[in-house]
Amino acid sequence: MTPTKSDKATMIEEMLQKCLDQLHELQLKMDLQHLSITQEFQTFKEQVQLTTLNSPFPNPMLLRLLESAYYNTTTENVDELDGRSKQVLEDSCTDRWVDVIKLVVEQPSFPEWNGPALNDILLISNSNHPCKTKMSLLPMILTLTLFQSLTQTLEMPLVAPILKDESTQLYTLSLFLKSPLQPTKLHLHLGSSLTWVLCDSNYSSSTYHHIPCDSLLCNSFSSHACSSCFQPPSPNCANDTCALFPENPITRNTLLQTAIIDSLALPTYDATSLVSISDFIFSCATPHLLQGLASNAAGLAALGRSNHSLPAQISSALTSPHSLALCLPSSPSITGAAIFASTSSAIPNFFSSKIYLLYTQLILNPVPDTVITDNSQPSHDYFINLTSIQINGKPLPINASILTVDQNGFGGTKITTAEPYTVLETSIYKLFLQHFVNESSAFNLTVTEAVEPFGVCYPAGDLSETRVGPAVPTVDLVMHSQDVFWRIFGGNSMVRISKGGVDVWCLGFVDGGSGSRRRTAVEIGGHQLEDNLVHFDIDSNRFGFTSSLLLQAANCAHLNVTNRIK
Repeated sequence: MTPTKSDKATMIEEMLQKCLDQLHELQLKMDLQHLSITQEFQTFKEQVQLTTLNSPFPNPMLLRLLESAYYNTTTENVDELDGRSKQVLEDSCTDRWVDVIKLVVEQPSFPEWNGPALNDILLISNSNHPCKTKMSLLPMILTLTLFQSLTQTLEMPLVAPILKDESTQLYTLSLFLKSPLQPTKLHLHLGSSLTWVLCDSNYSSSTYHHIPCDSLLCNSFSSHACSSCFQPPSPNCANDTCALFPENPITRNTLLQTAIIDSLALPTYDATSLVSISDFIFSCATPHLLQGLASNAAGLAALGRSNHSLPAQISSALTSPHSLALCLPSSPSITGAAIFASTSSAIPNFFSSKIYLLYTQLILNPVPDTVITDNSQPSHDYFINLTSIQINGKPLPINASILTVDQNGFGGTKITTAEPYTVLETSIYKLFLQHFVNESSAFNLTVTEAVEPFGVCYPAGDLSETRVGPAVPTVDLVMHSQDVFWRIFGGNSMVRISKGGVDVWCLGFVDGGSGSRRRTAVEIGGHQLEDNLVHFDIDSNRFGFTSSLLLQAANCAHLNVTNRIK
Protein backbone atom coordinates (compact mmCIF):
# COMPACT_ATOMS: atom_id res chain seq x y z
CA MET A 1 0.00 0.00 0.00
CA THR A 2 1.33 3.45 -0.90
CA PRO A 3 2.08 5.47 2.23
CA THR A 4 -0.22 8.43 2.87
CA LYS A 5 1.03 11.95 3.37
CA SER A 6 0.88 11.45 7.10
CA ASP A 7 2.77 8.14 6.84
CA LYS A 8 5.51 9.71 4.76
CA ALA A 9 5.80 12.67 7.11
CA THR A 10 6.16 10.25 10.01
CA MET A 11 8.82 8.24 8.16
CA ILE A 12 10.85 11.37 7.51
CA GLU A 13 10.49 12.51 11.09
CA GLU A 14 11.63 9.12 12.41
CA MET A 15 14.64 8.97 10.08
CA LEU A 16 15.81 12.42 11.05
CA GLN A 17 15.27 11.75 14.72
CA LYS A 18 17.33 8.53 14.52
CA CYS A 19 20.12 10.42 12.84
CA LEU A 20 20.04 13.08 15.53
CA ASP A 21 19.85 10.51 18.33
CA GLN A 22 22.87 8.68 16.97
CA LEU A 23 24.68 11.95 16.73
CA HIS A 24 23.89 12.96 20.31
CA GLU A 25 25.03 9.58 21.65
CA LEU A 26 28.48 10.14 20.20
CA GLN A 27 28.61 13.80 21.19
CA LEU A 28 30.20 13.35 24.59
CA LYS A 29 30.68 17.04 24.97
CA MET A 30 29.54 19.78 22.62
CA ASP A 31 30.07 23.41 23.45
CA LEU A 32 28.15 25.37 20.83
CA GLN A 33 29.38 28.90 20.38
CA HIS A 34 28.23 31.21 17.67
CA LEU A 35 30.89 31.70 15.05
CA SER A 36 31.37 35.23 13.78
CA ILE A 37 30.99 35.61 10.04
CA THR A 38 34.50 34.77 8.95
CA GLN A 39 35.63 34.68 5.35
CA GLU A 40 35.09 30.91 5.40
CA PHE A 41 31.45 31.30 6.35
CA GLN A 42 30.97 34.20 3.94
CA THR A 43 32.16 31.97 1.09
CA PHE A 44 29.87 29.17 2.25
CA LYS A 45 26.96 31.59 2.48
CA GLU A 46 27.58 32.84 -1.06
CA GLN A 47 27.65 29.26 -2.34
CA VAL A 48 24.33 28.63 -0.62
CA GLN A 49 22.80 31.81 -1.97
CA LEU A 50 23.98 31.10 -5.50
CA THR A 51 22.63 27.56 -5.28
CA THR A 52 19.24 28.66 -3.97
CA LEU A 53 18.92 31.30 -6.66
CA ASN A 54 19.28 28.62 -9.32
CA SER A 55 17.56 25.81 -7.46
CA PRO A 56 14.11 24.63 -8.55
CA PHE A 57 13.15 24.75 -4.86
CA PRO A 58 14.70 28.02 -3.57
CA ASN A 59 13.97 29.29 -0.07
CA PRO A 60 14.00 32.69 1.62
CA MET A 61 14.73 31.49 5.15
CA LEU A 62 17.65 29.26 4.30
CA LEU A 63 20.45 31.79 4.60
CA ARG A 64 19.17 33.11 7.92
CA LEU A 65 18.83 29.56 9.24
CA LEU A 66 22.31 28.68 8.05
CA GLU A 67 23.70 31.77 9.70
CA SER A 68 22.03 31.02 13.03
CA ALA A 69 22.97 27.34 12.86
CA TYR A 70 26.58 27.69 11.78
CA TYR A 71 28.46 27.13 15.02
CA ASN A 72 32.00 26.40 16.02
CA THR A 73 31.87 23.02 17.68
CA THR A 74 34.33 22.01 20.41
CA THR A 75 35.01 18.40 19.63
CA GLU A 76 37.86 17.44 21.93
CA ASN A 77 36.05 14.38 23.27
CA VAL A 78 34.58 13.42 19.95
CA ASP A 79 38.05 13.65 18.49
CA GLU A 80 38.99 10.73 20.76
CA LEU A 81 36.82 8.49 18.59
CA ASP A 82 38.83 6.34 16.25
CA GLY A 83 38.62 6.86 12.51
CA ARG A 84 36.40 3.81 12.02
CA SER A 85 33.74 5.13 14.43
CA LYS A 86 33.72 8.50 12.74
CA GLN A 87 33.38 6.88 9.32
CA VAL A 88 30.46 4.69 10.47
CA LEU A 89 28.71 7.74 11.86
CA GLU A 90 29.30 9.76 8.72
CA ASP A 91 28.12 6.97 6.41
CA SER A 92 25.02 6.34 8.52
CA CYS A 93 23.97 9.97 8.54
CA THR A 94 24.66 10.33 4.84
CA ASP A 95 22.56 7.28 4.04
CA ARG A 96 19.68 8.64 6.09
CA TRP A 97 19.87 11.99 4.33
CA VAL A 98 19.72 10.26 0.96
CA ASP A 99 16.64 8.33 2.09
CA VAL A 100 15.02 11.55 3.23
CA ILE A 101 15.76 13.23 -0.10
CA LYS A 102 14.08 10.40 -1.98
CA LEU A 103 10.96 10.64 0.15
CA VAL A 104 10.72 14.41 0.02
CA VAL A 105 11.24 14.57 -3.73
CA GLU A 106 8.40 12.10 -4.16
CA GLN A 107 6.06 14.21 -2.05
CA PRO A 108 7.41 17.70 -1.35
CA SER A 109 4.59 18.98 0.87
CA PHE A 110 3.57 17.63 4.24
CA PRO A 111 1.25 19.88 6.28
CA GLU A 112 1.55 17.40 9.16
CA TRP A 113 5.31 17.91 9.50
CA ASN A 114 6.44 17.99 13.13
CA GLY A 115 10.03 16.92 12.69
CA PRO A 116 13.18 18.28 14.33
CA ALA A 117 13.85 21.99 14.10
CA LEU A 118 15.75 23.00 11.00
CA ASN A 119 18.50 24.48 13.15
CA ASP A 120 19.15 20.98 14.55
CA ILE A 121 19.06 19.44 11.10
CA LEU A 122 21.55 21.97 9.85
CA LEU A 123 23.98 21.05 12.60
CA ILE A 124 24.41 17.66 10.96
CA SER A 125 25.85 19.36 7.91
CA ASN A 126 28.16 21.69 9.84
CA SER A 127 31.61 21.46 8.28
CA ASN A 128 33.14 21.32 11.78
CA HIS A 129 30.85 18.52 12.88
CA PRO A 130 32.07 14.91 13.30
CA CYS A 131 28.98 13.82 11.38
CA LYS A 132 29.51 16.03 8.38
CA THR A 133 27.69 14.75 5.35
CA LYS A 134 29.53 13.64 2.23
CA MET A 135 26.79 14.97 -0.02
CA SER A 136 27.55 17.84 -2.36
CA LEU A 137 26.16 21.27 -1.55
CA LEU A 138 23.31 21.19 -4.07
CA PRO A 139 21.55 18.05 -2.72
CA MET A 140 21.94 19.38 0.81
CA ILE A 141 20.40 22.72 -0.11
CA LEU A 142 17.71 20.98 -2.13
CA THR A 143 16.82 18.82 0.85
CA LEU A 144 16.72 21.65 3.35
CA THR A 145 14.82 23.83 0.95
CA LEU A 146 12.22 21.13 0.46
CA PHE A 147 11.83 20.75 4.22
CA GLN A 148 11.35 24.47 4.66
CA SER A 149 8.88 24.55 1.78
CA LEU A 150 6.56 22.44 3.91
CA THR A 151 5.62 25.60 5.79
CA GLN A 152 7.06 28.54 3.81
CA THR A 153 5.63 28.10 0.31
CA LEU A 154 3.82 31.25 -0.77
CA GLU A 155 0.09 30.62 -1.03
CA MET A 156 -1.08 34.11 -2.04
CA PRO A 157 0.52 36.14 -4.86
CA LEU A 158 2.20 39.45 -4.10
CA VAL A 159 1.12 42.75 -5.60
CA ALA A 160 2.72 46.11 -6.38
CA PRO A 161 0.70 49.21 -7.39
CA ILE A 162 1.42 50.76 -10.80
CA LEU A 163 0.84 54.40 -11.71
CA LYS A 164 1.00 56.15 -15.09
CA ASP A 165 3.25 59.19 -15.26
CA GLU A 166 1.49 61.96 -17.17
CA SER A 167 4.64 63.79 -18.28
CA THR A 168 6.40 60.79 -19.84
CA GLN A 169 3.46 58.43 -20.47
CA LEU A 170 5.56 55.76 -18.73
CA TYR A 171 4.90 53.83 -15.52
CA THR A 172 6.09 53.46 -11.94
CA LEU A 173 5.88 50.52 -9.57
CA SER A 174 5.84 50.91 -5.78
CA LEU A 175 7.31 48.55 -3.19
CA PHE A 176 8.94 48.60 0.24
CA LEU A 177 12.73 48.68 0.58
CA LYS A 178 15.29 48.95 3.38
CA SER A 179 15.04 48.54 7.17
CA PRO A 180 12.87 49.95 8.52
CA LEU A 181 10.74 49.44 5.42
CA GLN A 182 10.24 52.56 3.32
CA PRO A 183 7.81 53.03 0.39
CA THR A 184 9.86 53.33 -2.80
CA LYS A 185 8.66 54.28 -6.28
CA LEU A 186 10.61 52.78 -9.18
CA HIS A 187 10.37 53.16 -12.95
CA LEU A 188 8.80 49.99 -14.38
CA HIS A 189 10.72 48.30 -17.17
CA LEU A 190 9.91 44.91 -18.66
CA GLY A 191 13.22 44.28 -20.39
CA SER A 192 15.76 45.01 -17.67
CA SER A 193 17.64 42.28 -15.85
CA LEU A 194 18.72 44.16 -12.75
CA THR A 195 16.82 46.48 -10.41
CA TRP A 196 18.72 49.62 -9.43
CA VAL A 197 18.05 52.26 -6.81
CA LEU A 198 19.38 55.72 -6.07
CA CYS A 199 21.98 55.33 -3.29
CA ASP A 200 22.61 58.95 -2.32
CA SER A 201 23.12 60.43 1.13
CA ASN A 202 19.44 59.88 1.89
CA TYR A 203 19.76 56.09 1.63
CA SER A 204 19.26 54.92 5.20
CA SER A 205 18.92 51.25 6.12
CA SER A 206 20.17 49.08 8.94
CA THR A 207 20.27 45.90 6.86
CA TYR A 208 22.12 46.67 3.64
CA HIS A 209 25.37 44.89 2.89
CA HIS A 210 27.70 44.48 -0.05
CA ILE A 211 28.70 41.49 -2.19
CA PRO A 212 32.41 40.61 -2.10
CA CYS A 213 34.39 40.85 -5.31
CA ASP A 214 35.17 37.57 -7.05
CA SER A 215 32.50 35.82 -5.00
CA LEU A 216 30.26 33.20 -6.56
CA LEU A 217 27.28 35.50 -6.21
CA CYS A 218 29.10 38.33 -7.97
CA ASN A 219 30.25 35.95 -10.70
CA SER A 220 26.64 34.90 -11.27
CA PHE A 221 26.10 38.37 -12.77
CA SER A 222 28.99 37.72 -15.19
CA SER A 223 30.56 40.80 -13.65
CA HIS A 224 34.30 41.19 -13.84
CA ALA A 225 34.30 44.59 -12.17
CA CYS A 226 35.37 45.44 -8.65
CA SER A 227 34.48 48.59 -6.75
CA SER A 228 36.92 50.74 -4.81
CA CYS A 229 36.11 53.92 -2.94
CA PHE A 230 38.15 56.56 -1.10
CA GLN A 231 35.25 58.19 0.73
CA PRO A 232 33.49 57.20 3.97
CA PRO A 233 31.71 53.83 3.69
CA SER A 234 28.13 53.99 2.42
CA PRO A 235 25.78 51.88 0.27
CA ASN A 236 27.51 53.18 -2.86
CA CYS A 237 31.01 53.31 -1.41
CA ALA A 238 32.90 50.19 -0.37
CA ASN A 239 36.19 48.54 -1.26
CA ASP A 240 36.61 45.15 -2.89
CA THR A 241 32.90 44.77 -3.56
CA CYS A 242 30.98 43.57 -6.59
CA ALA A 243 30.31 46.25 -9.19
CA LEU A 244 27.59 46.11 -11.86
CA PHE A 245 26.37 48.17 -14.82
CA PRO A 246 22.83 49.48 -14.21
CA GLU A 247 21.33 50.84 -17.42
CA ASN A 248 18.72 53.45 -18.26
CA PRO A 249 16.50 51.88 -20.99
CA ILE A 250 15.33 55.28 -22.27
CA THR A 251 18.64 57.14 -22.67
CA ARG A 252 20.75 53.95 -22.88
CA ASN A 253 23.18 55.45 -20.37
CA THR A 254 25.03 53.15 -17.99
CA LEU A 255 27.49 53.54 -15.11
CA LEU A 256 29.71 51.29 -13.04
CA GLN A 257 27.98 51.05 -9.65
CA THR A 258 28.12 49.03 -6.44
CA ALA A 259 25.88 45.99 -5.96
CA ILE A 260 24.14 45.71 -2.60
CA ILE A 261 21.72 43.45 -0.77
CA ASP A 262 18.87 44.78 1.36
CA SER A 263 15.34 44.00 2.50
CA LEU A 264 12.32 44.19 0.19
CA ALA A 265 8.65 43.67 1.03
CA LEU A 266 5.36 43.49 -0.86
CA PRO A 267 1.77 42.98 0.31
CA THR A 268 -0.15 39.85 -0.54
CA TYR A 269 -2.93 40.22 -3.08
CA ASP A 270 -5.60 39.77 -0.40
CA ALA A 271 -3.96 42.53 1.70
CA THR A 272 -3.74 40.28 4.76
CA SER A 273 0.03 40.39 5.20
CA LEU A 274 3.32 41.89 4.11
CA VAL A 275 5.90 39.41 2.80
CA SER A 276 9.55 40.32 3.29
CA ILE A 277 12.62 39.17 1.36
CA SER A 278 15.74 39.92 3.38
CA ASP A 279 18.33 39.27 0.66
CA PHE A 280 17.10 41.25 -2.33
CA ILE A 281 19.95 42.01 -4.73
CA PHE A 282 20.12 45.24 -6.70
CA SER A 283 22.55 47.88 -7.88
CA CYS A 284 23.14 51.36 -6.59
CA ALA A 285 22.77 54.26 -9.02
CA THR A 286 23.31 58.01 -9.23
CA PRO A 287 20.80 60.76 -10.20
CA HIS A 288 22.33 60.88 -13.70
CA LEU A 289 20.69 57.54 -14.52
CA LEU A 290 17.20 58.85 -13.73
CA GLN A 291 17.09 61.09 -16.80
CA GLY A 292 14.07 60.39 -19.00
CA LEU A 293 12.44 57.93 -16.61
CA ALA A 294 9.00 58.35 -15.07
CA SER A 295 8.80 61.33 -12.73
CA ASN A 296 9.64 60.88 -9.04
CA ALA A 297 11.17 57.45 -9.61
CA ALA A 298 14.02 56.57 -7.23
CA GLY A 299 15.37 53.89 -9.54
CA LEU A 300 14.22 51.12 -11.84
CA ALA A 301 12.26 47.92 -11.19
CA ALA A 302 13.63 45.25 -13.51
CA LEU A 303 10.94 42.80 -14.66
CA GLY A 304 12.87 41.05 -17.43
CA ARG A 305 13.84 37.43 -18.14
CA SER A 306 16.81 37.21 -15.82
CA ASN A 307 17.82 35.21 -12.76
CA HIS A 308 18.17 38.47 -10.85
CA SER A 309 15.09 40.41 -11.98
CA LEU A 310 12.39 41.29 -9.45
CA PRO A 311 10.02 38.44 -10.47
CA ALA A 312 12.89 35.92 -10.48
CA GLN A 313 14.12 36.87 -7.03
CA ILE A 314 10.60 36.74 -5.60
CA SER A 315 10.12 33.30 -7.13
CA SER A 316 13.46 32.08 -5.79
CA ALA A 317 12.97 33.48 -2.32
CA LEU A 318 9.42 32.26 -1.80
CA THR A 319 9.35 28.89 -3.57
CA SER A 320 6.63 30.25 -5.81
CA PRO A 321 5.81 30.30 -9.53
CA HIS A 322 8.12 32.42 -11.69
CA SER A 323 5.28 34.50 -12.97
CA LEU A 324 4.39 38.15 -13.60
CA ALA A 325 0.96 39.56 -14.42
CA LEU A 326 0.61 43.20 -15.43
CA CYS A 327 -2.34 45.52 -15.73
CA LEU A 328 -1.15 48.96 -16.82
CA PRO A 329 -3.47 51.87 -15.94
CA SER A 330 -4.82 54.00 -18.78
CA SER A 331 -4.68 57.28 -16.88
CA PRO A 332 -2.79 58.84 -13.94
CA SER A 333 -6.02 58.87 -11.94
CA ILE A 334 -6.31 55.09 -11.60
CA THR A 335 -3.97 52.45 -10.19
CA GLY A 336 -2.84 49.35 -12.03
CA ALA A 337 -0.94 46.40 -10.63
CA ALA A 338 1.97 44.03 -11.02
CA ILE A 339 1.12 40.61 -9.60
CA PHE A 340 4.00 38.31 -8.73
CA ALA A 341 4.10 34.56 -8.17
CA SER A 342 0.56 33.76 -9.27
CA THR A 343 -0.48 30.48 -10.85
CA SER A 344 -2.09 30.55 -14.29
CA SER A 345 -5.33 29.18 -12.89
CA ALA A 346 -5.61 32.05 -10.40
CA ILE A 347 -5.09 34.85 -12.92
CA PRO A 348 -8.70 34.95 -14.25
CA ASN A 349 -10.05 35.26 -10.70
CA PHE A 350 -8.57 38.69 -10.01
CA PHE A 351 -11.71 40.37 -11.36
CA SER A 352 -15.32 39.99 -10.28
CA SER A 353 -16.39 39.33 -13.88
CA LYS A 354 -15.00 36.25 -15.60
CA ILE A 355 -12.08 36.98 -17.89
CA TYR A 356 -10.19 34.68 -20.23
CA LEU A 357 -6.58 34.61 -21.30
CA LEU A 358 -5.19 33.21 -24.53
CA TYR A 359 -1.61 31.99 -24.48
CA THR A 360 1.21 31.92 -26.98
CA GLN A 361 4.83 30.88 -26.68
CA LEU A 362 7.52 33.21 -25.38
CA ILE A 363 10.40 33.40 -27.86
CA LEU A 364 14.00 33.63 -26.70
CA ASN A 365 16.09 36.20 -28.53
CA PRO A 366 19.64 34.78 -28.46
CA VAL A 367 21.36 38.17 -28.54
CA PRO A 368 21.15 40.71 -25.69
CA ASP A 369 20.36 44.36 -26.41
CA THR A 370 22.22 46.17 -23.64
CA VAL A 371 25.01 48.73 -23.64
CA ILE A 372 27.34 46.40 -21.74
CA THR A 373 26.76 43.10 -23.53
CA ASP A 374 27.43 39.62 -22.24
CA ASN A 375 27.17 37.43 -25.32
CA SER A 376 26.82 34.32 -23.20
CA GLN A 377 23.40 35.54 -22.07
CA PRO A 378 20.27 35.86 -24.26
CA SER A 379 18.09 38.95 -24.35
CA HIS A 380 16.13 39.74 -21.19
CA ASP A 381 13.19 41.08 -23.22
CA TYR A 382 9.92 39.21 -23.69
CA PHE A 383 9.48 38.23 -27.34
CA ILE A 384 6.27 36.62 -28.60
CA ASN A 385 5.33 34.56 -31.64
CA LEU A 386 3.51 37.17 -33.74
CA THR A 387 2.89 35.76 -37.23
CA SER A 388 0.64 38.37 -38.85
CA ILE A 389 -1.33 41.60 -38.33
CA GLN A 390 -4.93 41.99 -39.45
CA ILE A 391 -7.06 45.13 -39.76
CA ASN A 392 -10.77 44.44 -39.69
CA GLY A 393 -9.92 40.79 -40.22
CA LYS A 394 -7.80 41.43 -43.33
CA PRO A 395 -4.10 40.47 -43.10
CA LEU A 396 -1.36 42.90 -44.03
CA PRO A 397 1.03 41.58 -46.73
CA ILE A 398 4.04 41.73 -44.39
CA ASN A 399 7.34 40.10 -45.24
CA ALA A 400 7.02 37.23 -42.75
CA SER A 401 10.77 36.86 -42.33
CA ILE A 402 11.08 40.09 -40.33
CA LEU A 403 8.57 38.77 -37.79
CA THR A 404 11.05 36.03 -36.87
CA VAL A 405 14.09 36.63 -34.67
CA ASP A 406 17.23 35.74 -36.60
CA GLN A 407 20.55 34.42 -35.24
CA ASN A 408 21.84 37.99 -34.86
CA GLY A 409 18.88 39.03 -32.72
CA PHE A 410 17.13 41.09 -35.41
CA GLY A 411 13.42 40.91 -36.16
CA GLY A 412 10.58 39.53 -34.10
CA THR A 413 8.08 41.09 -31.72
CA LYS A 414 8.62 42.10 -28.13
CA ILE A 415 6.50 43.52 -25.33
CA THR A 416 7.98 46.72 -23.93
CA THR A 417 7.24 49.47 -21.44
CA ALA A 418 10.13 51.60 -22.72
CA GLU A 419 7.91 52.85 -25.57
CA PRO A 420 4.61 54.64 -24.83
CA TYR A 421 3.20 53.51 -28.20
CA THR A 422 3.75 50.48 -30.40
CA VAL A 423 6.72 50.91 -32.73
CA LEU A 424 6.66 49.30 -36.18
CA GLU A 425 9.48 48.76 -38.65
CA THR A 426 8.99 51.17 -41.56
CA SER A 427 7.73 48.67 -44.16
CA ILE A 428 5.16 47.34 -41.68
CA TYR A 429 4.22 50.86 -40.59
CA LYS A 430 3.45 52.03 -44.14
CA LEU A 431 1.26 49.00 -44.81
CA PHE A 432 -0.43 49.45 -41.45
CA LEU A 433 -1.36 53.09 -42.07
CA GLN A 434 -2.52 52.44 -45.63
CA HIS A 435 -4.83 49.57 -44.70
CA PHE A 436 -6.15 51.28 -41.56
CA VAL A 437 -7.13 54.37 -43.56
CA ASN A 438 -8.77 52.19 -46.22
CA GLU A 439 -10.80 50.31 -43.63
CA SER A 440 -11.74 53.55 -41.88
CA SER A 441 -13.78 54.66 -44.88
CA ALA A 442 -16.48 52.22 -43.81
CA PHE A 443 -16.75 54.25 -40.58
CA ASN A 444 -17.16 57.51 -42.55
CA LEU A 445 -13.85 58.81 -41.21
CA THR A 446 -11.78 61.40 -43.03
CA VAL A 447 -8.09 61.89 -42.32
CA THR A 448 -7.06 65.28 -40.99
CA GLU A 449 -3.64 66.84 -40.37
CA ALA A 450 -1.49 64.47 -38.33
CA VAL A 451 0.04 65.39 -34.99
CA GLU A 452 3.55 64.11 -34.28
CA PRO A 453 4.68 61.46 -33.61
CA PHE A 454 1.62 59.92 -35.27
CA GLY A 455 0.99 59.45 -38.98
CA VAL A 456 -2.83 59.32 -39.14
CA CYS A 457 -5.37 61.42 -37.23
CA TYR A 458 -9.14 62.00 -37.43
CA PRO A 459 -11.28 64.88 -36.14
CA ALA A 460 -12.51 63.90 -32.68
CA GLY A 461 -16.07 64.88 -33.54
CA ASP A 462 -16.22 62.32 -36.35
CA LEU A 463 -15.69 59.31 -34.08
CA SER A 464 -18.47 57.75 -32.06
CA GLU A 465 -17.75 56.32 -28.61
CA THR A 466 -18.24 52.69 -27.60
CA ARG A 467 -17.55 50.72 -24.43
CA VAL A 468 -14.07 49.88 -25.74
CA GLY A 469 -13.17 53.35 -26.99
CA PRO A 470 -13.73 55.20 -30.28
CA ALA A 471 -15.35 53.19 -33.07
CA VAL A 472 -12.54 52.39 -35.51
CA PRO A 473 -11.31 49.29 -37.36
CA THR A 474 -10.04 46.53 -35.08
CA VAL A 475 -6.40 45.48 -35.11
CA ASP A 476 -5.62 41.80 -34.55
CA LEU A 477 -2.17 40.57 -33.60
CA VAL A 478 -2.26 36.96 -34.77
CA MET A 479 0.00 34.53 -32.94
CA HIS A 480 0.97 30.94 -33.70
CA SER A 481 -2.55 30.03 -34.82
CA GLN A 482 -5.32 31.91 -36.64
CA ASP A 483 -7.63 31.46 -33.67
CA VAL A 484 -5.10 32.86 -31.18
CA PHE A 485 -5.09 36.61 -31.71
CA TRP A 486 -4.86 39.69 -29.53
CA ARG A 487 -7.64 42.07 -30.58
CA ILE A 488 -6.97 45.78 -30.14
CA PHE A 489 -10.02 48.06 -30.00
CA GLY A 490 -10.17 51.84 -30.30
CA GLY A 491 -9.37 52.46 -26.65
CA ASN A 492 -5.92 50.95 -27.21
CA SER A 493 -5.34 51.77 -30.89
CA MET A 494 -6.26 55.47 -30.76
CA VAL A 495 -4.80 58.39 -28.78
CA ARG A 496 -6.82 61.53 -27.98
CA ILE A 497 -4.92 64.80 -28.46
CA SER A 498 -6.74 67.92 -27.35
CA LYS A 499 -4.58 71.03 -27.02
CA GLY A 500 -3.90 74.34 -28.73
CA GLY A 501 -7.25 74.35 -30.48
CA VAL A 502 -6.64 70.86 -31.87
CA ASP A 503 -8.96 67.98 -30.95
CA VAL A 504 -8.19 64.76 -32.80
CA TRP A 505 -7.94 61.01 -32.39
CA CYS A 506 -4.65 59.66 -33.75
CA LEU A 507 -3.63 56.11 -34.57
CA GLY A 508 -1.29 55.26 -31.69
CA PHE A 509 1.42 53.45 -33.64
CA VAL A 510 4.72 55.06 -34.67
CA ASP A 511 7.38 54.57 -37.34
CA GLY A 512 10.50 52.93 -35.92
CA GLY A 513 12.70 53.21 -38.99
CA SER A 514 14.32 50.42 -40.95
CA GLY A 515 17.61 48.71 -41.67
CA SER A 516 20.29 48.74 -39.00
CA ARG A 517 18.35 51.40 -37.06
CA ARG A 518 15.52 48.97 -36.37
CA ARG A 519 16.61 45.92 -34.40
CA THR A 520 13.09 44.67 -33.56
CA ALA A 521 10.28 44.61 -36.14
CA VAL A 522 7.40 45.19 -33.71
CA GLU A 523 7.57 46.61 -30.20
CA ILE A 524 4.19 46.50 -28.50
CA GLY A 525 4.20 49.61 -26.31
CA GLY A 526 2.50 50.76 -23.15
CA HIS A 527 -0.64 52.33 -24.64
CA GLN A 528 -1.60 49.07 -26.33
CA LEU A 529 -1.14 47.20 -23.02
CA GLU A 530 -3.29 49.50 -20.89
CA ASP A 531 -6.43 48.02 -19.34
CA ASN A 532 -5.41 44.62 -20.69
CA LEU A 533 -4.30 41.89 -18.31
CA VAL A 534 -1.13 40.21 -19.56
CA HIS A 535 0.64 37.26 -17.97
CA PHE A 536 4.29 36.31 -18.34
CA ASP A 537 4.42 32.66 -17.29
CA ILE A 538 8.18 32.16 -17.29
CA ASP A 539 8.01 28.67 -15.80
CA SER A 540 5.97 27.47 -18.78
CA ASN A 541 7.63 29.83 -21.27
CA ARG A 542 4.37 31.37 -22.43
CA PHE A 543 2.59 34.72 -22.61
CA GLY A 544 -1.10 35.27 -21.85
CA PHE A 545 -3.34 38.19 -22.82
CA THR A 546 -7.00 39.17 -22.44
CA SER A 547 -7.79 41.95 -24.92
CA SER A 548 -9.41 45.04 -23.42
CA LEU A 549 -10.94 44.61 -19.96
CA LEU A 550 -13.43 47.30 -20.98
CA LEU A 551 -15.31 44.53 -22.78
CA GLN A 552 -16.15 43.18 -19.32
CA ALA A 553 -16.98 46.64 -17.95
CA ALA A 554 -13.73 46.49 -15.98
CA ASN A 555 -10.33 48.15 -15.95
CA CYS A 556 -7.11 47.90 -13.98
CA ALA A 557 -8.58 49.89 -11.09
CA HIS A 558 -10.82 46.92 -10.33
CA LEU A 559 -7.77 45.11 -8.94
CA ASN A 560 -8.16 47.48 -5.99
CA VAL A 561 -4.53 47.91 -4.97
CA THR A 562 -4.52 51.71 -4.67
CA ASN A 563 -3.51 52.04 -1.02
CA ARG A 564 -1.36 48.94 -0.58
CA ILE A 565 1.94 50.84 -0.35
CA LYS A 566 2.05 54.32 1.18
